[in-house]
Amino acid sequence: MDNISGGIFGKWIEGIKGVPAYKYELDQTQDPRALTMTNEAWNDRRNHIFQIGNDRITATCSNFGYIQVRQDERCPKYLNDYNPSKNQYGGGFGYLKTPSNLLSTFYRGGEMHREYGAGYFKKITDSAEAKVEEIIFAPYGDDPVLLKKVKITNLSNFPLNCEWYDYFGSFLYQFTFTHYCAAQLTFNTKNVSKMRRRLEFDFHKTVLIDKSGVEIKRKYSPNLSFSRFGQFAAESVFATLGKRFYSKKNYRGFDDNPPSVLYCCLNETAEVLTDSKSFFGKGGAENPQYFSSSCALKNGKDMQLLKTIKVVPANESVEFFFLFAYEPLGFSINEIRNKYLSINFQAELERTLHLWETERVSVKIENYENIDKELMWHNTYLRGAMSYSDYFGSHILSQGGHYQYLMGLQGAPRDQLQHSLSFIYTDPKIAREHILFSLREMSTKGELPYATHGYGMMVAAVMVPSDLQLMLLGFIGEYLLVTRDYSFLDYSYTSKLSGENSTLTVYEGLMLAYKYVRDEVGRGEHGLVKMKTGDWNDQAVYGRVPLSKVKHAQKYGESMLNSGIAAYAYKVFGEALIAYGKTTEGLESLSLSQEITQAIKEQWNGKWFKRAFLGDKIGWLGDELLWLEPQPWALIAEATNGTQASILAENISSLLSNPNGASLISKGEKSEDSKGLDEGTLENGGIWPAVNGYLVWGLSKVDGNLAFQEWLKNSRFAQSKTYPDIWYGIWSGPDAINASYAKYPGRTQNSKNPYTGKREKFFKLTVGVDWEDFPVLNLHAHTWQQYTIFKLLGAEFSRNSLFLKPVIPAENYEIKSRLLSVKREKNIYDISYNPYFVKGVSLVFSSEKPPITVFRDDSPIIFTWENNQISIPLLTSGENIRIEF
Repeated sequence: MDNISGGIFGKWIEGIKGVPAYKYELDQTQDPRALTMTNEAWNDRRNHIFQIGNDRITATCSNFGYIQVRQDERCPKYLNDYNPSKNQYGGGFGYLKTPSNLLSTFYRGGEMHREYGAGYFKKITDSAEAKVEEIIFAPYGDDPVLLKKVKITNLSNFPLNCEWYDYFGSFLYQFTFTHYCAAQLTFNTKNVSKMRRRLEFDFHKTVLIDKSGVEIKRKYSPNLSFSRFGQFAAESVFATLGKRFYSKKNYRGFDDNPPSVLYCCLNETAEVLTDSKSFFGKGGAENPQYFSSSCALKNGKDMQLLKTIKVVPANESVEFFFLFAYEPLGFSINEIRNKYLSINFQAELERTLHLWETERVSVKIENYENIDKELMWHNTYLRGAMSYSDYFGSHILSQGGHYQYLMGLQGAPRDQLQHSLSFIYTDPKIAREHILFSLREMSTKGELPYATHGYGMMVAAVMVPSDLQLMLLGFIGEYLLVTRDYSFLDYSYTSKLSGENSTLTVYEGLMLAYKYVRDEVGRGEHGLVKMKTGDWNDQAVYGRVPLSKVKHAQKYGESMLNSGIAAYAYKVFGEALIAYGKTTEGLESLSLSQEITQAIKEQWNGKWFKRAFLGDKIGWLGDELLWLEPQPWALIAEATNGTQASILAENISSLLSNPNGASLISKGEKSEDSKGLDEGTLENGGIWPAVNGYLVWGLSKVDGNLAFQEWLKNSRFAQSKTYPDIWYGIWSGPDAINASYAKYPGRTQNSKNPYTGKREKFFKLTVGVDWEDFPVLNLHAHTWQQYTIFKLLGAEFSRNSLFLKPVIPAENYEIKSRLLSVKREKNIYDISYNPYFVKGVSLVFSSEKPPITVFRDDSPIIFTWENNQISIPLLTSGENIRIEF
């Protein structure tokens, strides 16, 4: 990976077992290039964040060497806050004390190896007499566990007395949206964190110490306080606004029953220290006063620090193994501990990295050898961000980023589904869980909330998007047609919204969503799906319509974006319903798809498709400027003829192109911009991976080379090459990136000058939060290349066919996944499709010329070639079809 840009902050390397890793090399304590002038109420301006995790637990990793463990079951939160004012420093680092020296794996400046691997975090620090190596990772799977190895090497020629102190903080920091909202009334962003941190003191903590570790239990025992009043006031408001979703009050804005947390040494006895104030003192994590004075530590409850002592022989090493775990519902902390007492650390690390390497979509393309490394990186960040919701009874890929980590929102339902798209092909059970999550947050009328927060609370007012059900129908349609898992429609589920008193099948729940968008959202005078308060674009109405005309736009507005999604969603949903045996319902859905496709065709203006109709008082949006959002969907829905498609692709390429993806809006003399947003930012022309993913798909139907180049542009490698001095685009990213013509290209929204910190604009949508305050770990940055590679294969599905029309501009490549794999070696294609069954399904391969031969598992077979398509009936799942030209 030496030829891949790592920007100014470090470089990409081959990590443990050859997995991709980023070696962070900048000294952020001295180098001003590390500064991002964000709001210090949220974060240190020099803190650059990475991630490790598994299906249950996630840890954010700092360039300062500490980690924070995120746990979501009853409310997303950090289990170990970073708040130096209260002597809380996250965790995952330690100190080596020898008779003459003190080494720390908390970064204090200078030389220290910091390696952020795909699935692990490694640090190395040394002195003349000793070296310390740490490796932290989450075992692959669903265990709520982090494992850590500390290796101490004596570099001297004499035995060395070593004391190792391994640290984890113990204060909670809950991502409560209720506190975020309550703090807005004080007009001081700092009060968000103050209110959230005050919640820690509403719990009585019990500390249980044994010979090798410490467990902390909590019991909710609240005191009267302003923050508690604000919390319950906000909770009451959200409950009232969302009451149409619930038939039973069983939700909270925060977690009042957090899990027990265990930290222990697995291979040695350890003394437990729990008094962080006396330990750190005025020296903080950089230089704890415990090591420079003879102060006595008290019996505290605010840290988990394990002290182990060893004499290390000359030129030899010792290793300590540590376990961090929490106890979700259905788990036993003692069983977890006993399980990992018997597990070999190195073997478990190698197993984990092997599964990260193999359980994914693998992409090997001639002359693009490094792209597969990036896709493995994306897989570890995407799946490693997964958590579990007790309330909705499902794993969930929250959008992350500033929405989750700062505001406390988990939304929107469309995003959660989009993040799991690639898992349709690599691990279908994850896709199923996301469908169930969506159904369990749905009202009895089929309405979906804008977002969820806390323990089962809804954001269901002001923003009531009209596209959510369409995204669900499109997702389930693709899932069913790809996997042929039609029996999933018979699966019965319950929801806590009704106190789990009512049971629906998946089919019944989906029909609620179908009827809601058909009848409640409906279509307007042009036959297009209505807009309501907005579609995917939160600014579609509120940002562009005068306040006096908002109700008019909501009543009469029609969305071309919604309509494009509907044309596709109704088609695949209808196909799936017919395959399931619901022919009448399926034919109706297909008919709606055809009607809406025709309505889309009528809004072609000779250059592109219009964006939206906002009612007679306002008229059409997107006639003067090219709006990207509906264009890919018009191509996906095949609402264009050949000439129109070529014109559209050319205009997208010439008017929206950036080195790192397409802008949302073209520049022009006539302004159709969003009020309050700078040109080239967010909905006013920013670059959105969530839109550009569909652009790759749409372009693949018109111009394969253009589609492939757009796919490459949305990579982290393209972002880091174009903007090497913007740290957060190198290994992760935000929801939207500023366009090349924006005032601050390549960055994301910030109401302040990102270099001086001077406020330049009041950002009205998320008061107190700028997107650059937490500009990483938005999962859209890691989703789309894994999914749209299948669209570059031209993969489409119907109830009786798998269609392939590869457009990857290379003679040699191999795309592998659990469900679908395609390998090309010049004129030979090997294809394997592995759904639940293939009876009645044919492989239809597009080709301008007939093949020489076709083989099924090495045996030649008869095939048909008609209308530039090869049709091959499939007999068994997973069989290999070879087509030779």
